[in-house]
Amino acid sequence: MAGFRVFTSNRMERLVEGLAGELKKPLLSPLDPEVVVVQSQGMEKWLSMELAGRMGICANFRFPFPRALVDSLLDAVIPEASVDDPYNPETMTWRIMRLIPGLLDDPAFSSLRKYLHGECSSLRFYQLSRRISAAFDQYLVFRAEMVLSWDQGKEDHWQAVLWRKLGKDAGGRPHRASLAVRFIDAMSEDRPVNFPHRISLFGISTLPPLYLNILYAASAKTTINLFLMSPCREYWGDIVSHRKAAQIVGRASLKEGEGDPDLHIGGENSILASTGEAGREFIDALMELPLAEETELFEEPEGASMLSRLQSDILNLKERGEGSCAKITVPAADLSIRINSCHSPVREMEVLQDILLDMFEKDRGINPGDVLVMTPDIETYAPFINAVFDSPEGDPRKIPYRVADRSSAHDRLAVDTFMAILDLPVGRFSASRVMEIMRSPLVARRFQVDEKGLGILEALIRGSGIRWGLDEASKAAMGLPPGKANTWRSGLERLLLGYAMPGFGEAIFKAVAPYDNIEGKDSQILGSLIDLIEKLGFLEKELGLPHRAGEWSAILGAVLDAFFPDGDGGSLRKLKDVVSGFILVEEHAGFDGLLELPVIKEHLKNTLQGEAL
Repeated sequence: MAGFRVFTSNRMERLVEGLAGELKKPLLSPLDPEVVVVQSQGMEKWLSMELAGRMGICANFRFPFPRALVDSLLDAVIPEASVDDPYNPETMTWRIMRLIPGLLDDPAFSSLRKYLHGECSSLRFYQLSRRISAAFDQYLVFRAEMVLSWDQGKEDHWQAVLWRKLGKDAGGRPHRASLAVRFIDAMSEDRPVNFPHRISLFGISTLPPLYLNILYAASAKTTINLFLMSPCREYWGDIVSHRKAAQIVGRASLKEGEGDPDLHIGGENSILASTGEAGREFIDALMELPLAEETELFEEPEGASMLSRLQSDILNLKERGEGSCAKITVPAADLSIRINSCHSPVREMEVLQDILLDMFEKDRGINPGDVLVMTPDIETYAPFINAVFDSPEGDPRKIPYRVADRSSAHDRLAVDTFMAILDLPVGRFSASRVMEIMRSPLVARRFQVDEKGLGILEALIRGSGIRWGLDEASKAAMGLPPGKANTWRSGLERLLLGYAMPGFGEAIFKAVAPYDNIEGKDSQILGSLIDLIEKLGFLEKELGLPHRAGEWSAILGAVLDAFFPDGDGGSLRKLKDVVSGFILVEEHAGFDGLLELPVIKEHLKNTLQGEAL
């Protein structure tokens, strides 16, 4: 039965039970996948395990993110919605970068002209264009009405002018906000659509207004089940924090003696008021919609601990010390909420480990699988987590753990190595940096150098006097006095001559002193080193020049072929996709200008490291 249904609870476990109950109802076809929308990969993994535990198996499921689901719904009704979207954030970045230089003389763009004054480098243009693109992308989903008014010619500031210029440049192609209008109108028509029979949204704390409107419109044709976490069972759409309350009172009392004596502000839970703004606005938006069904699965917290009382106060919208809700004294032994001040991330992990071990010792009913540890930046903390918690088997302090929401170590290794290779030719070409690249397992495998060979390479580089600089010309290019001493060319000449003839520490051949401590069995390793340096030397020339986007695609593709092993598609797939994507910059965005290496590196860094647009 079609309709928009909302299941609300303050406990994730109750929401999982509700979801499992709904999923037991069969779909129209046993081969149709179950669609459950989540906001993170961590939630996907946790939810799939919870459902498998309750249902015996979790198979034939799709776990799209909200944007992917909305795109699929739009595409099902408006086929051209997903064809080469000119308003895709990445495409829009390059389009803005192409358009801005021709608009800077417009009086409306005086603020941008001042911002770019004195530093009109391509990198600065790219960074500005990316920020503008990110803002426009957010406008499309959070302020769709404003964007649609810009389309109609309202407002003449630089953002509105640039947006209309983008629309004209796109040849009138529709953007997400205009597609949503067409989609909502289509949902009122009596025509079949190819939607999933049932769509569930789980653990979604908030949605952009545009997404909510699209999903609600789609509920006319299919069942939409929203499983919403809400800490409070009462209506809390109008509560305000102490700071906001003070602002309201201040505005009401601008003129002395004219304040409204009937203002009723305060008395609500201050923690919920100050930290739940996004969820409050989302729940407010939901309450404005006529729902097919609303189910409350709230559960009163058990126990008398500080945490339980705090959760109960939030659930029932109470404020301790206000009205009949008296303050209570918390026993000193109550550690259900604790704040630990640590001097470093490593120390945080050590303290966390001690707390967990103590908790498991005191309460045998708690297992490691029952514990969730959250961090604001998992990539920053992951190395320290592994350093502290990765204890050997048999260690009494060992706690089983898993780091979620993080890309695989193999993928990060490929990206880090790729970026290091791009950094090297435009630097000093130091021996230590070259060896860092060669130590990468991917590069070492490509050049067939094992762990023992890496040790031999280090000894050869150190013994032959190689320090930095590719050759005499590269030193001169840096504005330094020319000289071949301690460069890679000088050192490699010594190594090759030493392999060909012994110098016994005295002989010199054409002003080159052979390096004596090299043996015949080291020839393959020396050949690998020469191959690496020749490839890096070629890159130094190519990377130092500006190229068009399509040319950069070919150059970067050559880097992947030259420094990474074949048949390692798992870790290199994303790299190759991003590199090949540069061709589309010219094709889709129409950008054919010359780009310098700093712009390419910035784009790669943003894309490969997952910076959200």
